[in-house]
Amino acid sequence: MNLGAFGVAMLLAHREGDRYGIGSFKGIGFRYPALGALLTLFLVSLAGIPPTAGFIGMFYLFSAAVKNGYVGLAVLGVLNSAVSVYYYLRPVVYMYMLPAPGEVPVPRPPRTAFSLSLLMDYTILRANLIGLEGEGIKEIAETARIEDRNHFEALFPRIYELGGKLPEDMKVFHDASACPPARLPQNPQDVKAILKVLVEAERCAVRGYTYICNLTAGKDHRTYDLAAAILNEEIEHESWFSEFLGEGPSGHFMRRGETSPFVGKFLQ
Repeated sequence: MNLGAFGVAMLLAHREGDRYGIGSFKGIGFRYPALGALLTLFLVSLAGIPPTAGFIGMFYLFSAAVKNGYVGLAVLGVLNSAVSVYYYLRPVVYMYMLPAPGEVPVPRPPRTAFSLSLLMDYTILRANLIGLEGEGIKEIAETARIEDRNHFEALFPRIYELGGKLPEDMKVFHDASACPPARLPQNPQDVKAILKVLVEAERCAVRGYTYICNLTAGKDHRTYDLAAAILNEEIEHESWFSEFLGEGPSGHFMRRGETSPFVGKFLQ
């Protein structure tokens, strides 16, 4: 167990640029799931937590000490083992409960839920873009709606490839969204108010997918490529609505005749 724990720790340190301090283990369990799980198993066993081999070994050792009259020595050994739990489990806490340096923790990370939620919100909001003023932005709202549907469909298989799955309860899935659901303004015919709702939803999406890109860059190339593609399209959506609000030129032009130019390759 000692050899295994040190071997995995050295391998992880080498992958992190030969950094051997405890701080280099922050978030490493998510960057290297298999190695993180293996190191956790070795450390839990060394700590003597049941039902691992380490616990069984300690049990027989202390039982033999008591049977042979070394009760005080056995008690001292148990106390020493209890203290060692802190040191053995400390790396596990760093691996799974502390973000890596430079990473900003997101309290509600499931981005697929947000893509589905945004699709539903867009459908409702687009239906309320009526009248001459609403008709002017209905086309870009529809493009954004279709592309958010594509984002969900592109993310869906990647979740299962990584060993995850979608919640069975639709409400639980919706509530897991990283951003608050968009709501119609008090006056559902106020086009400008609807635009503000849309642009804020897109800005939240941009923040979310930027976080995923930063999290996966150089570590999970496929997820990074997918998140970067979605991010490009979310940035364009945000810029379109921002321009309609008169916030200034964005440099992004409305596309004609195609949807999801960046994400499309993941749907083929």
